[in-house]
Amino acid sequence: MEEILSEKKKHILLSAMKLFATKGYVQTTMQEVAQFCKMSKGSVYQHYTSKEELLFSIFKYYFKLINDQLQLVMREQSLSPRERLVKQIEVIFTLSQQYPEFLTMQMRENASFSNKDIEQFIEKANAAHLQMFTDNINSIYGESFAPYSLEMALLLSSMISTYNSIMLLEKVSLSIEMLSDYIVRMVDYAAEGLIQERPEPLLSQEVWPRMELIASSEHSKSIHPLVLVKQVREQLTRLTLPAKSMQDALDSVAILEKELMEVQPRRVILLGMIANLRGIEEIGEELNGMAKALAQSLEHMSITPISGGEA
Repeated sequence: MEEILSEKKKHILLSAMKLFATKGYVQTTMQEVAQFCKMSKGSVYQHYTSKEELLFSIFKYYFKLINDQLQLVMREQSLSPRERLVKQIEVIFTLSQQYPEFLTMQMRENASFSNKDIEQFIEKANAAHLQMFTDNINSIYGESFAPYSLEMALLLSSMISTYNSIMLLEKVSLSIEMLSDYIVRMVDYAAEGLIQERPEPLLSQEVWPRMELIASSEHSKSIHPLVLVKQVREQLTRLTLPAKSMQDALDSVAILEKELMEVQPRRVILLGMIANLRGIEEIGEELNGMAKALAQSLEHMSITPISGGEA
């Protein structure tokens, strides 16, 4: 039943995203969302208590999708820093192609998203992505480039946003792989000029206070739970366990991974699967790290119900 409810919740969320993109958030009512989902209005309210909570959940869902995949790329040891950056840009473009309604919704009436909780969440999510780009740029060009890395991350972010708009709004078809590599080459050319001329950076915390938020974005620097799940699975495959114990452990890891991909992972499921694995002493260290990362991740992803009417 829990899994069915989760699928219903996701169905409502994705349906509302389409309606908000085509008709507008303000103009769309919860009754129309219910009709689009072929559900009663009361059933929709069982999952989302207000239209604002539904909107907040859309942002949570989309940014979680991006963050999960970006973090997996970030921890891929076989990639060079430059290859990693290209792959991360590919992730952003690919998800934009898969969920064009999300970007359309934002572009259509971003000014109407006046809820403070939503604004703060978006600000923190964008800060985390900028910090990730900044760290990658430092890895590519070295610590001596650090004075320019944030401004270069802003340039990179702007190019991604611009090309996303061109492909979405003007229906321009571009190869995601070629475009991602091209954008990083453009960054290479800009970085080369900065390294040669060494101009004084324009941005500082004094002129742009939000720099402090970006610099203190601890969530972007922590190991993502999905990465730790992957490490636990790899560690298990190196152990010699009875067949039934091995299968139970791998099943628990698979459930952990599936639950972490949900819009709102259920704490009781995550903790239950970790408890199932506790009997395997060889992965005790990995499980302790996973429990800590899950606590941080769940706090970051938690959605506080927003009271309010249909609006």
